[in-house]
Amino acid sequence: MESILEKLLADNNSIQEETKELREAFEDPGVISSLCNVLVSSSNPQVRQNAAVLLRKRLSKSQHWTRLSAEAKAGIKEGLIQVYVKEQEKVVKNAIVQLIGTIMKLESGKLGWPEMMECLKMWVNSSVLEEKFLGLFALSILAEVVPDVFMEQYPVALYFSQMLVQTLRMPDISASPLAHLTLVCLAHFAPPVQHDQIAALYTESIPTMLALIGDLAKNLRGNSALEAMQVIDKLLENNPAVLQPHLRLLVNFCLDIAFTRLPSITDEMRNKVFNTLSEVVRVKKRVIVCDDLVSPILRVVFELIGKIPAGSGDGGEEEKQEEYFVEYEDDSTPTTCAIQLLDTMALHLPPDKLLPLLMECVEPSVTSADPCARKAAYLSMAMVSERCADYVRTKHLEQFLRYVRQGITEQNTPVRNAALFALGQFSEHLQFYINMTESSTDKGHKVIDQLKSMSGIPNLSLFLLEARTYEELHNYIFVKNLTGFSS
Repeated sequence: MESILEKLLADNNSIQEETKELREAFEDPGVISSLCNVLVSSSNPQVRQNAAVLLRKRLSKSQHWTRLSAEAKAGIKEGLIQVYVKEQEKVVKNAIVQLIGTIMKLESGKLGWPEMMECLKMWVNSSVLEEKFLGLFALSILAEVVPDVFMEQYPVALYFSQMLVQTLRMPDISASPLAHLTLVCLAHFAPPVQHDQIAALYTESIPTMLALIGDLAKNLRGNSALEAMQVIDKLLENNPAVLQPHLRLLVNFCLDIAFTRLPSITDEMRNKVFNTLSEVVRVKKRVIVCDDLVSPILRVVFELIGKIPAGSGDGGEEEKQEEYFVEYEDDSTPTTCAIQLLDTMALHLPPDKLLPLLMECVEPSVTSADPCARKAAYLSMAMVSERCADYVRTKHLEQFLRYVRQGITEQNTPVRNAALFALGQFSEHLQFYINMTESSTDKGHKVIDQLKSMSGIPNLSLFLLEARTYEELHNYIFVKNLTGFSS
């Protein structure tokens, strides 16, 4: 068996022949035993990994496991524990734990695998770092692949939750791989509403969790920090009440990560905290308002959405239009995530609690010497024009039109494009209200007159023609025939 696996790794030219040989080997009733021997004895890590993967694939069909004798099953279980402890290669270790999880799932309806569970408890509770690592590494995978084995037995879930919380309090844990593994495990044990005792453990540990995630993010361990944030995501999804006593701390943590200029903070991590804030606003909107958290969130959002992208000058050369929204999450940037957060706030927060605070940022910014501030002002008005249309109509309609009339004459290209985007949003979501009042209609005509005189601005026609709202702008806004644009 080992020679077959080695050939598969060594020679791609004969892959079909070696695959055929492997299929024939799998017809042998002793294939499980052969693969176990390879896993234990091979000196090649890739061969050991492939042996573990093939064993898991074989045993995923329960009939192959049930046909084994009790003695054979016991031997496989004991051997897997031993080889897991001995294995040094992380990828092989991972494959072995995945295999262990498959067997735990097969045995969960019977007497289970008490020896494995006892090993996990012993390792996680150990004061020896190497043993604790063994436990946390295995638990971080097993709690994901066979969650029912742990979460459907409350005493088991409580025990591991207690051990994980104790691990969080170890001195100097932030400098150890244990921090990341512990937080990942805590994400998998995030308590449902009915698990009050576990929920209380989590609630008291939130400050420690956030501090550790922050340390991971700020110490060039970005992927670990992203994975560790899963614990916050799971709590927001399953039991947001756990977070409520520390909601201000969570919001400030996210804002600190989003706004800090430390080079170790990746854009992916900034995107993550903005998405977390969006979820917090969605599930805890009353607390966000009552605890006066709207204003600090808006200040950071305003700062981020106003950033001028690299390469966006204000000359006449051809420039790529900045994207304010993305279709795929992988294309997200801190700016697009901040814009999405503002849209979520406009959707879920009462307009009379959001708009006055937003206008405190907008009003001084439209006349600011800083183009970033002006751009942020126009994008902010654009983003609230749909979700808060009624409030804008009664409180800010003429003000918005006056500001956008000023913005579309900007010489700075990113700022002008933001104002044109705002105009497009107004045409789609505020058109009916603009036509209802004489003063607003008059301001609308002035806006159109300015647009007609702007055909010499580079990319203006292209921007409007590509904008999703150009049809509304062309057919419905203020006048019947919009002419004067050249491409």
